[in-house]
Amino acid sequence: MNMDYDLLEQLIESIKQEQCYQDFMKAKREIDSRQNILLLISRIKEKEQQYQEMMKYKNYISLDDLKEEIRNLKISLYSYNEVIVYNSCLKILNNRLDEISNILFNGVSDELVTSRIGKIYESYFRKV
Repeated sequence: MNMDYDLLEQLIESIKQEQCYQDFMKAKREIDSRQNILLLISRIKEKEQQYQEMMKYKNYISLDDLKEEIRNLKISLYSYNEVIVYNSCLKILNNRLDEISNILFNGVSDELVTSRIGKIYESYFRKV
């Protein structure tokens, strides 16, 4: 059984032409061009990594201040309109990818879990 990779490439190109993908890429470029947002994202990741490393000592120290700092950084991040637009575009794109996934894999198997394309990326960004 041979996979028709040309057909897959056509599907990928078709998805890239859809408005939801174009909007997402525009929102991503906007965030990538904002150094203050990128620094804030980096700081959140750094603090979350620090929190994860300190979790092994949770019985001996309080992590409340660090949790509060992360929460405040995230509030600051999500106050930027560019981030709000990005998250909205990401959600719309993920919904579209879920629709495509359901169309592609419907009937392949009753045990197959669909609606997961794009969810990993979405959950990763939400951690930030």
